[in-house]
Formats: sequence, structure tokens, C-alpha cells
Amino acid sequence: MERLEIDDPDVIEIYNRFALHNHGAMIRNQLNWDEYWRWEDEDERIAGVYYDDNDIPQGYVLYWIADEVFHIKEMVYNTQEARIGLWNFVAAHFSMVEHVKGDIYKNEPLHFLLDDGDIMQTIHPYFMARIVDVAQFLKVYPFEEAEKPLHFIVSDPLADWNNGVFGLWWDEGGHLQVTDRPVGDPVKLDIQTLTTMLMSYRRPSYLAKIERIEASKAAIKQLERIIPNDEPYFSDYF
Repeated sequence: MERLEIDDPDVIEIYNRFALHNHGAMIRNQLNWDEYWRWEDEDERIAGVYYDDNDIPQGYVLYWIADEVFHIKEMVYNTQEARIGLWNFVAAHFSMVEHVKGDIYKNEPLHFLLDDGDIMQTIHPYFMARIVDVAQFLKVYPFEEAEKPLHFIVSDPLADWNNGVFGLWWDEGGHLQVTDRPVGDPVKLDIQTLTTMLMSYRRPSYLAKIERIEASKAAIKQLERIIPNDEPYFSDYF
């Protein structure tokens, strides 16, 4: 572990690699980093950076200590070795602090990952996602390849161009094609539900259970297969 400035190039590198492989994370440019610290006292923040045996930075924790509390603004790691190393770094401060406080993304199993899972967690809804252009979003979404086509019937009260049919089918090369034709089974839902589902905030089977999706059981099972089951990570202000 090394203590570095919060804008050290190794910190930026770690996050860039993390964002490319974690669902929903913002790709931060310099303006995004400036916004990230807009309401923070940067002078009091420290970056604890973990390096592997090859001296490659693999994780960091952005933190400060005040009133016997170890505050974590963000913990990012690209390997499980780095995760363990970062928490060992936090634990090494046990003689200085009474509590550890910080933010994590929803459903991260922190209580399971810690040796002593006696922690308090609260959920505070804060961020909202919005698909602005459904057709363009679907073209770049990382669906798993499906054997059968299907189509979404989307309703959006604010963006007329999102109202309609969006068909998905995969060509012989396994490449996704998006069409305005109703191919395969229909899946009827509104823009809020589509966003919730594709960001993996809630799974298709649950959304169908609470009647936010109108689709056959076969279509729901297909959605479960082709939509990545990754927790979205987002910790930026905008």
C-alpha cells in the first residue's frame, strides 16, 4: 500500500480500468473528476493505493479520518487480491478509529465479504437512470447472444422517438441487429421498466411478477439469459 494524492496518475489508471469492466460506471474525464470533488475538501482526502507483486496498481481507497471515524468516499479494486489488501489497510487503523463509514453500491455483499459481518447498512435512493434513445442504446448494449429474436414494445410519455417497436435478432455471425419490425416474442413495457431491467437494477422475472412487463414465460426466460446479471455501480454527481 502507498498513500498518494487523490489525483495521482495511478488512481486515475485504476479507475479507468475499473469503469470499463463494471456495469454502469461513468467514464470520467478531467471535468468529471473535478465534479467528483466539487463539494469535498480535497486537501483532507488521501488515496491509499494497492500494488500487486509486479508493482501494478490494482485498487484504491479514497478516505479521510476525523473524530475517530475512518470515512471511505470510494473503494475501487480490479482484483480480489486488491480488495483484501485494501480492507487490511483499513483494519490496520483500528487503534486510531472507532468506526468505519462509507458508501457502497446497492446489493454489494459487504457483510458476507467481511470476517465479522456485524455492520449496519442503510439504503438511500439517490440516482436515477434514463435511456434517452432506445434504438441506439440497444445497439451497443452487451446482450448475450440469443437463439431466438424478440421485440420490445416501449411506451415513453416524454420522448416520442422511444415509442414503438424495437426488434432484436442475431445474424449468422452472432451480431445483434435492431429493427423496427415485430420479430419474435413481444415484450411490452414502459421506458422506466426497460431502463430498470437493462441496468440490472431489477431482473426480468421480478418485473414480470409485479406486472411491470407483459410477456410470455418463454420471453422472460430469454431475457434472463441475455441480460447481464451485474450490479450497476455509480458514485458520481452530475
